[in-house]
Amino acid sequence: MNRPIQRADYKDQNIKEASRLIREATKEGAQIICTYEQFLDGYGFGANKIPSLQDPNIERCENIETSKYLQALKDLSAELRITIVAGIAIKEECKTYNSALIFDPSGNLIGRYRKTHNAGKYATWFAPLTTEQQKDNCPSFDIGPRKISIKICNDLHFRQTTTYMMQNDCELLLCPAFGKYDPSSLKKDSAEFGIWAVFIHPQGCQFINNGTIISEQKAVKDKGSFALYKVAFKKNVVET
Repeated sequence: MNRPIQRADYKDQNIKEASRLIREATKEGAQIICTYEQFLDGYGFGANKIPSLQDPNIERCENIETSKYLQALKDLSAELRITIVAGIAIKEECKTYNSALIFDPSGNLIGRYRKTHNAGKYATWFAPLTTEQQKDNCPSFDIGPRKISIKICNDLHFRQTTTYMMQNDCELLLCPAFGKYDPSSLKKDSAEFGIWAVFIHPQGCQFINNGTIISEQKAVKDKGSFALYKVAFKKNVVET
């Protein structure tokens, strides 16, 4: 997809453009659709840097229970009978999280992944965890008969998180990102664990199998776009 539109109605414009692209991709056979990191709210505009819920930038983060944009994604996944993985900043209790939300083909929110390694000083919310807690924080999500795991951008540099995901039965690894266009660490994980991985970024998308880039599609400048490729889980093949 194209870069987020930054103006007063930026969220309305971003969800509209995302919905258009999702519909187009579905017509071409996509069954799993993943946006890049923080596609709705705009990466780098404060959503993962907000010190408290009193910060004026808090409006960039969505409340899972009340957000009309999350409802729009739920409705879209149910209408099109697809799985949608959406990179969105959310607020929960007294904290904000750079997250990926998973909506199933019935329109249910079946899981959320919180970015575990925010870069630099903005990682202050990420408290030290025990080994078991770290493993629990790197789940696999059931999407019917298969399981996916998600790393968000900077998370891809931490091999141990992939180890935990594989221990939790990951069969396909998705990585929505926004920062540097560099999936080299994801390629290493793909090679080591013998798994398909997909790098999703505003500049383009890479489909990686066993450490090899099988397909790469660069984004079209100033125009919404998507990449489509048939990838394999551990046991079968689907469109994504």
